[in-house]
Order: sequence, then C-alpha cells, then structure tokens
Amino acid sequence: MNEWAILAAFLASGILVAWLRKPRPSAGRSPGLDETYLKGLNLLLNDQQDEAIDLFVRVLEVNHETVEIHLALGKLFRQRGEVERAIRLHQNLIARPNLSQEQKEQALFELGRDYLCAGLLDRAERLFADLTTSRRLGMAARRQLLGVYEEEKEWEQAIEVARRLEKGRYLKAMAHYHCELAEQARACGELSRAQRHLRRALAVDRRCVRATVLLAELELERARPRKAVPYLMRVRDQDPDYLPLVVEPLMSCYHQLGEPHKLADQLESLFAETHGHRALEAWVNLLRARAGDEVALQRLRERLQQRVSVRGVLQYLSLEPGLGCETVMTELHSLLERVAEPLERYVCQGCGLNAGRLYWRCPSCKGWGLMKPMEERRGV
Repeated sequence: MNEWAILAAFLASGILVAWLRKPRPSAGRSPGLDETYLKGLNLLLNDQQDEAIDLFVRVLEVNHETVEIHLALGKLFRQRGEVERAIRLHQNLIARPNLSQEQKEQALFELGRDYLCAGLLDRAERLFADLTTSRRLGMAARRQLLGVYEEEKEWEQAIEVARRLEKGRYLKAMAHYHCELAEQARACGELSRAQRHLRRALAVDRRCVRATVLLAELELERARPRKAVPYLMRVRDQDPDYLPLVVEPLMSCYHQLGEPHKLADQLESLFAETHGHRALEAWVNLLRARAGDEVALQRLRERLQQRVSVRGVLQYLSLEPGLGCETVMTELHSLLERVAEPLERYVCQGCGLNAGRLYWRCPSCKGWGLMKPMEERRGV
C-alpha cells in the first residue's frame, strides 16, 4: 500500500470517527455523509486514491480532532511537489476560527514551508519572522528563516539569526556569511571593509580557510606580497586538504618579491605534502626554467620514489623521452590522462556531491565549507 492509500484510509477513519461522535437527530436521517463516505471508500478500494482524498477533504470538518489529518495531508502534498494544493489547504486551515494557538502556529509554519518550496521567499520570510517568538516553534522558525536569508543573500540578517540559534552549531556558516560580505565589499573596492569582515570570520571560526585565502588575496591587491605569504601558509594548519588553493597566489607572491628559489622550496614542500597536480606542475616548470630538464627530472624521480602519483608519472613522461618508442609513450600518456582527468574534481564531505568547481556552499545539501579538492584529498 502506497503513501496515498495509507493517507486516504487515515482520512476515511477520521471521517467515520467524527460521524460516530456527532449527535444524532431524534427523527429522520441525513444520508449525505453516509453516501459520501461510502463513495470515498469505493474510490479507495478501486485504487483511485487522488479522487478519494479530494472527496474526503471536502467533507472532513476541521475541528480539534482532525487538524492533524489536514496537516499531514498538506505535508504530503508538498513532498509530492503539489505545492499549490498544500498552500490552499494550509490557508484554509488557518482561516478556521476554532483552532487553538498551538494548532494555528503549526499551520502557519507549514504554510511558510510551502512558500519556501514555491520560491515565494518574501512571504516565507514574513511568516517565519512572526513565528520566532513562539515558545514551541521559535527555534525551528529561526532555522527556516536562516535558510530564507541564505537564498536571498541577506548575509547581515543571516548573521543575526545564526547568533540566536544553537551555540556552536552555526559558527562555520557565520564565518562564510562574513566572507560573503567581504566579497561584496571587495567587488565595490572597499578593501578595508572587506578585511574587517574577514577578520570577524576568523574570530568566529579560526579554521575558516576561505577567509584566510581572501585575506592573502587582499594583500596581493594592495601590492603587499610579503604580508600575503603567512596567510597562505596558515592554510596548512587550518585544513591541509585546501592547500591546492594556495599554489597560484603563492606563485604571485614570490614572483612579485623576485624570490624564485623560495618559491621552488615552497612548491616542493606543498607537492610533498599533497601530491597535488597544481603544486607539481608549478614546481616542475619552475625547476625546468631555472635549472633545466635534467635537474627537474632528477628531483621529480626522487619524489616519485618516495610516493608515486598519476600526475607525477605524467610529468616524468613529458621530461623523459627515452623510455620507449614514441607510439608506446603516446598511448601510455593518453591512458594516464584518462585516469587523472576525473580526479580534478571537488567532492562534498556532507552529501557526496561531485562537481567540477569549488562551491563554498554545497548546491545540494547547502552545507558551508564541506566541498574539498578530491584529487589532493586522495593523494593521487
């Protein structure tokens, strides 16, 4: 029996109970409800659940005993994607004068979720904002309101709501809200304001890699590469899975400083730690430019003896043409490229979403700071 059939049976039983409890007239008999009930049961037995539900809803009186049935039906409509039907049902329920305060608040909460599902964010925002003072639903309403502000990109309001939620649970999200505000300020050329938001992000969550990398980028925009380097190196302590993100800005820093030897040391260190292709390619290219192919090949061979990697072998093949005939080399290179290509991805630690670019907020589970470079995390 599917969920529609179960709900239809539930509605039928609710109608029967209500009918049995209803006082009977002393004389005469109204066949209306009897006939409707029997017709609904007939539809249900013939696997016409949608028609049965519509019929039962029309005759089921809203009272203290049947409110839960209406709420359950509204949730099921929403889960099935029939949001307009859910909205109409919940609006009709709220209009009833005989609801208790608790029942009305629950109906308003479900209506807010309907609006959110339908993309009517302004209506959902108003309902959830009103419900934040509810003793029973206040916390749940704040969580829903936080989701609305995230969708609307109202980061200041999101920060205020997050502060009033469970302590510690939303610290990572709050740090990213400050990063979003910093990105906005940076786009407007307000670098000082952007820096303030990034420092607040780190005050909230000291492990926020995004804030650290953005601080380094701000220092580079101000032509202060020496101040940017410590920020980039801090990522190693915050979360080494994100070290691939520091390769390009680190190269910019040392190029501006005119210190290629220090850059080579840092890139070699990053490659030794992550075996990521970004650090590897940058390191090998720098060695080739400074010391030639033979030196680069020797240093790479030493690293590969310590730990082999697909990208490392690809680099080795590009530097060592004397390993075999050209045809075999070409085929081997092509095969390794096919193996390596899928690894240049990002994966969400929360829901497993696999993407070709980095999202600080996962598009699937909406978690903040959960997506990481897959290749470097696997160490291949």
